[in-house]
Amino acid sequence: MRRAAGLVGRYPLGPATLLVGSVSAALALLVPAPAGVGVGAWVASAYALGAAVWVAVAMFRELRSGRWGVDLLAVLAVVATVLVGDHWAALIVVLMIPGGHALADYASHRARAQLRALLDRTPTVAHRLRGHPEGETDDVPVDDIRIGDLLAVRPGETVPVDAELLDAEAELDESSLTGESLPAAQQRGDRLRSGSVASGS
Repeated sequence: MRRAAGLVGRYPLGPATLLVGSVSAALALLVPAPAGVGVGAWVASAYALGAAVWVAVAMFRELRSGRWGVDLLAVLAVVATVLVGDHWAALIVVLMIPGGHALADYASHRARAQLRALLDRTPTVAHRLRGHPEGETDDVPVDDIRIGDLLAVRPGETVPVDAELLDAEAELDESSLTGESLPAAQQRGDRLRSGSVASGS
């Protein structure tokens, strides 16, 4: 219930438009024609124009604060459909406005969550080899890695920095970077991207 109330408070045009559409349809069905159709159309058109003004005011406020809005076409579409007498189309356009905002917010939230998950998986320690590829390793902070250092990345670990592969071949999971689910085969000399995960056992 709290989540539903939060959604209504965040996107009030959605439920308000559905309510007005229901009232308009009821007036058209219950009040004898042609008066009923006229009253229902008047209610829907008045609401649509009011919603367009409300959206336009919010859009101009965003413009003044330096943020660009994308609701101008929707406002023009609402006004145009009301002028031609298509009040149902006007309500549909009004309903699309909060729907578009909800989809944009959802996509933005997903992108932030995925970026946060990627950052959380970023290693803070790297295994730096002592002198040659077969030597022992020291665990050092990633910030201490310098160009020319030799690093060991064990199976299941994340490549800590962009690097060049010195082994003959390797497979890396780059799904968090590219979305590709299959491991990427790498050969000696290939560039390895930070954030990819070493496959193998």
